[in-house]
Amino acid sequence: MLQVTLLPLGESCTMCCTAVSRHHTVMRIAKNWQPASVGFSWIKYDESIVIRKLLAFNSPPHDSPELTELTPVTADEVCKVLTSSHIKPSPLDVLPASLLRSSVNVFAPILEHMANLSFAERCFPTAFKTAQVLPLLKKAGLDRDDMSSYHPISNLTTASKVIERLFLNRLRPQLLGSRNFSRLQSAYCREHSTETALLHVLNGVYAAADQKKVTTMVGLDISAAFDTIDHDVLLKRLDQRFGVRDAASSWLRSYLTNQQQFVKLGRHASVIMPCDSGVPQGSVLGPLLFTAYTAPVSDLIESFGVCCHQFADDTQLFVAMNAADTAPTLDRLTRCSAAVKQWFLQNDLQLNAGKSDVILLGTAVQLRSAADVTTIDIAGSSLPIALKLKSLGVTIDSHLHFDVRSCNSLLTFRRHLKTHYFTAAYV
Repeated sequence: MLQVTLLPLGESCTMCCTAVSRHHTVMRIAKNWQPASVGFSWIKYDESIVIRKLLAFNSPPHDSPELTELTPVTADEVCKVLTSSHIKPSPLDVLPASLLRSSVNVFAPILEHMANLSFAERCFPTAFKTAQVLPLLKKAGLDRDDMSSYHPISNLTTASKVIERLFLNRLRPQLLGSRNFSRLQSAYCREHSTETALLHVLNGVYAAADQKKVTTMVGLDISAAFDTIDHDVLLKRLDQRFGVRDAASSWLRSYLTNQQQFVKLGRHASVIMPCDSGVPQGSVLGPLLFTAYTAPVSDLIESFGVCCHQFADDTQLFVAMNAADTAPTLDRLTRCSAAVKQWFLQNDLQLNAGKSDVILLGTAVQLRSAADVTTIDIAGSSLPIALKLKSLGVTIDSHLHFDVRSCNSLLTFRRHLKTHYFTAAYV
């Protein structure tokens, strides 16, 4: 357990915030590393191949309509957000979310006026920039005294999330309609989900097995993904890749600037500390901004001839290989992971290779043919071949047998898939 009660009020939570700040400092140092100075000493092959690939990689510029102005909000739009969106109550609320919903005709005009003032002034209200952070353990069994074992979930006011949702309604079509938005990103896209992501990955695995090939799948682990986003890089990427400019960009800069947070556990709370990077986990805009920030990485991965799929910060690499001759394919995968790690470093993100997982998938005969592959070099770490890998809530084993819990998820997946095909026949 966190030793909060053993320290004065606020001290232990301040330690949590300080740990995040130290992580940001480390990432900024890493960002300034140059390939020549680092020397890629952790790579066991010709580093010049990766360096040339990384430096030659450029994302295409935005070439479709721009998002420059923010259209006015209507009371009907606010009513729809309050009644149709799943907005969780917040401990910071002065008025409970249930009251806003039950009296929507009273509060909708007020929130409409507030949102229109915010959009017109290109300014996100300062009163809504303070988040109450609840540290949640990432998964059972992790060290509870290690700060990296927790997800910092931000609680924001309901009014704040309503304004974010109204801005999201204007930003999302711009991002998803761009050719630069990753087509391999299933999060926050209409008609996409964890189920469609699994369909894409497993379809590739089964197709490779039919061709008598073994699939190597790597589940990448990104440390504190949402917390280390560089605001200037994000706004520049939104401008150059997605055409988010002028009033829309100015409002986003205001939204990102001067964010604050404090940690609260039970009766204990930390001091309020500034957040000079990252997007709040638990916010409405944060997840979509993160996917836009990391959109170029899927193009980089594909440039190595490696397949991938993303769901928010969950990224899987997978590649089919001839079990009798695995060396060329595994070398390509190693070079790809090295370039991805360097891209993350240059963008203030950290690929935690040591916590990533790798597994071989195929039939029993194919796996026996590849039995000599016991470890694979991923981003400088020699990872042992695992027997199971958890992806998007489903535990995948090397023979694709799936466990009971996974079968329940797959039954739900099949049910949705049948509904999709049934509906598609009449569209």
